[in-house]
Amino acid sequence: MRTVDKIKVMNASEEGKTIQYRHKLNSHTCWTTTHCPEWNWKSIEYRVKPTVKNIIIQDLTIEQQNLVDFAIKETGEKAASKAIFTMLRNAYGDRNLFPF
Repeated sequence: MRTVDKIKVMNASEEGKTIQYRHKLNSHTCWTTTHCPEWNWKSIEYRVKPTVKNIIIQDLTIEQQNLVDFAIKETGEKAASKAIFTMLRNAYGDRNLFPF
């Protein structure tokens, strides 16, 4: 992460936004909310908690919608949308059925 990006995260913390962290050695772990970050940039990744927008895709089972919601919560809307689109395209072909 560039210094300017670290500054943005720290400024967001000062503005009262929610900060999340995870250990760099295990980037597969979920992001955890912290109310008092230690700013240990060598060992820990920090981010501003992404806002979650409800994305509803018609005809998904409850389990599939829960997976969509989890992906958005953990990776952010843009990354989750791309992954979900790829998954659906692989399942249903290249039809333009999905608006993201």
